[in-house]
Amino acid sequence: MHKARLVVTVLILAALLGAAQVQARIIAVPSADVLPDGAIELSLFNHRGNTHLKGSVGMFNQLQADLGGVFSSEAHLRTALKLALVKEQTAVPGVALGMEITDSRLDFYGVLSKQLVSGIRGHLAFGSGRYSKGMVGLSYVLNPVQVNKNAPLLTLGVEYDGSGLNTGITAKFAPNFGAHIYLSDFQRLGAGLNYRFSF
Repeated sequence: MHKARLVVTVLILAALLGAAQVQARIIAVPSADVLPDGAIELSLFNHRGNTHLKGSVGMFNQLQADLGGVFSSEAHLRTALKLALVKEQTAVPGVALGMEITDSRLDFYGVLSKQLVSGIRGHLAFGSGRYSKGMVGLSYVLNPVQVNKNAPLLTLGVEYDGSGLNTGITAKFAPNFGAHIYLSDFQRLGAGLNYRFSF
């Protein structure tokens, strides 16, 4: 069974690498980035056996609001706000504060994001609730220079999300459409799609 999972994972990753370019994206670890003003992003993904559906909107280039649900044996509504306090610069990490409400529970977190070396970006988050054990992630852009315009931008990611390790790849097929596939704790396969537009 483990060999079959490994083979399927390798085949999917190989297909993505051959057909897509990856955009760096961490799966569950937040970044200090927010959507630009007027941008809306819709996401559907499966993480650790739960299906997540989320809509996000950027406001004033400093604030992002999320509304979504987590669907497992029962549904849970999740709303969130994230405020970008400091924009990332060469010598200064990006800093953001966030708040999440899941059902009736309120959690807070802080996050730092910084380009560490060429192509590698790090993210560190800590707070209450699901952030209480801390989260850390690294992403690496595989093909920052696109030779083939039809090839997607590809990003590799590895993270600890407070529950375990996720490793995977993100493919940005167009400026407004991306997909990712990853493995949690080298056992459970996860995948997702996101679509962005502006108003």
